Amino acid sequence: MVDELFDALLRALGAHALWYAPPRPGPPLPRTTMFVEPDVPIDPLSAQIVTADQLAAGLVPPSARVRLVFVADAARSSPDDAPAGAAVIATDLAPVTLCNRVAEVLRAERDELRAAQDTQRLLVALLTGGPEARRRALSQLPAPSDPEAAYTNVVVIEAGSRGARSTAEPGLRAVFPEAAILRIGDRLVVLQPERTRYARLERTQKEGLTRLLDEIDGRAAVGGNAREREVLDIPFAIASHILYVSARIPRLRPRRVYTQDEYGIYYVLGLIQEQFRQRFGRDDPLSLIHPGMVALIRYDREHRTDLRETLFMYLAYDRNLKMTAERMFSHRNTVYNKLRRIRQILDEDLEDPKLRFSLQFSHLLITYLGERVPAEW
Repeated sequence: MVDELFDALLRALGAHALWYAPPRPGPPLPRTTMFVEPDVPIDPLSAQIVTADQLAAGLVPPSARVRLVFVADAARSSPDDAPAGAAVIATDLAPVTLCNRVAEVLRAERDELRAAQDTQRLLVALLTGGPEARRRALSQLPAPSDPEAAYTNVVVIEAGSRGARSTAEPGLRAVFPEAAILRIGDRLVVLQPERTRYARLERTQKEGLTRLLDEIDGRAAVGGNAREREVLDIPFAIASHILYVSARIPRLRPRRVYTQDEYGIYYVLGLIQEQFRQRFGRDDPLSLIHPGMVALIRYDREHRTDLRETLFMYLAYDRNLKMTAERMFSHRNTVYNKLRRIRQILDEDLEDPKLRFSLQFSHLLITYLGERVPAEW
């Protein structure tokens, strides 16, 4: 926001802006000087214009933090003439004319900022509100700035601490310069416009996001694309649930960025759990687990083995013995012997694709339920 405001002020002054100096320490400025005194950082909603005479007369608290200075009599000034921490713009305009120009820019920036805040408020309602709130938001939202970017990729970010969250937003704006960035609860949400339906994060975006997450000890989940604004709440819900699951299931491999194509299945499992809770008054749909998987769980508990995990890896890698052994850091013969025991326990044909799907689904459901799986199994 600070750089954008500086640029707008310089454009408004045009050739009357003689030079510009970034913030630096220096001696007091001449009396015929104009200050823009905002909150930190410069915010058009709270910016004020005061003269040095007003400052000397005590009309502005001496302790006020000056962030931008306009020097009207540039002939008697230099880039060194700036109070500590303030930027300075020299101009040949008379103070009254300069004040009018600056006030006009601040009004325009104030209107633009308010419009952006209204848009953010409507987007938050679209993601989190009820049906009526979402209908109102859709009717009031302005049209997208890029009509060809018909899709929106939703990314939810969770920082490691409250302090880290305050520093994360500028970093996200650098990684996603075209995106809308929202603050919802303790999380930040990126709405990245895309031109294709199945667009993923670009390599540079994913690398930049990963570096930022390393700095703030955070995690992010990519919920996928939505074509219509009406369904933006779906990828938002998916991404939020993925973050929730990644924190509560220790079996999942820790990472900085989780994606819907890898972890979206856990949102489906959450929907199944919610449906069981609503219909049957319980949230452990264990009756959906294949009996053969129950037998493997019992065997693992009695013999302290990992046959269930071995079977899942074997099926996940399309029954490739070599890749399964590599992924489990085991010798091929060890995995082979485990698979032979698994076949004996199951007493079913693993060539059956329906059986393989049922076993994989059962494994994922057990992983998702975690401690809800009875100890007597």
